[in-house]
Amino acid sequence: INGFRLYFNLDGPDGFKYYWRDMRRPAQSYVRRQNGGGSVMVWGAFSAAGKSKFAILRGRQSSGDYIYSLSEYLLPFAHANYDVDFVFQQNNASIHTSRETKQFLEENEVITMVWPARSPDCNPIETYGLQWLRRCTPMGASTAP
Repeated sequence: INGFRLYFNLDGPDGFKYYWRDMRRPAQSYVRRQNGGGSVMVWGAFSAAGKSKFAILRGRQSSGDYIYSLSEYLLPFAHANYDVDFVFQQNNASIHTSRETKQFLEENEVITMVWPARSPDCNPIETYGLQWLRRCTPMGASTAP
């Protein structure tokens, strides 16, 4: 089971000031709202059996917030589909590797995948994130850096 967090800036991708374009076509201009137009962050999990419900996250996440997401979203999904026979994949974010989170995972008998440092290519969300971004933003592929 892969756990993931997605952040969507409602005005489009964060920090993209330039875009690639076909020089034979007119340049596009984009309007941005003051204060960034807002954002939303979600957490979820998926596997061959399907996907969990999405957790809508508020602000910066602590280990306690992450543990709440795991207990309310990951564990019900995992136990409904795999009972207790599953391996959970997460990256090495500090809230994932905190003593509190490790203790929670151990108490709930969650086996986690060994995660190599700096290896986003192991994560399906990182691998396909740009494709999702292109589908979720009204500007489409033209905003890719």
